[in-house]
Amino acid sequence: MSSRRQRQMEKNLKRVISDIIRHDLEIEGADLLSVTGIDITPDLQKATVYVSHIEDDEAKRDAVIKRLRRQERSIRQALANELPLKHIPDLRFREDESIKRAARLNNIMQELREEREQRNRERDT
Repeated sequence: MSSRRQRQMEKNLKRVISDIIRHDLEIEGADLLSVTGIDITPDLQKATVYVSHIEDDEAKRDAVIKRLRRQERSIRQALANELPLKHIPDLRFREDESIKRAARLNNIMQELREEREQRNRERDT
């Protein structure tokens, strides 16, 4: 369970990193990118930044994430200018897979409903 201090830091990092990505970086496709969550270690030294990209093409999505990872140092510098912290955590960008998993589960549920309806129709005839 994260401490109040971790939660506050995660909230601040999410807000500022989102603004930096949207306004300060020149990454093609960044306008379709959103920071969905941040996990910071208890010592506040490392933060995993989860991002989601609204792009169907997996290659394009991966390219945006790679460009974002190459900008980690620039983002940390921008964070240092925006947040009054002694230490800016090391950043690790990861694609948030929860949206993909939810869509996959939704598809499976839909298929199961359709199969059940088909069986019910066959049984009724």
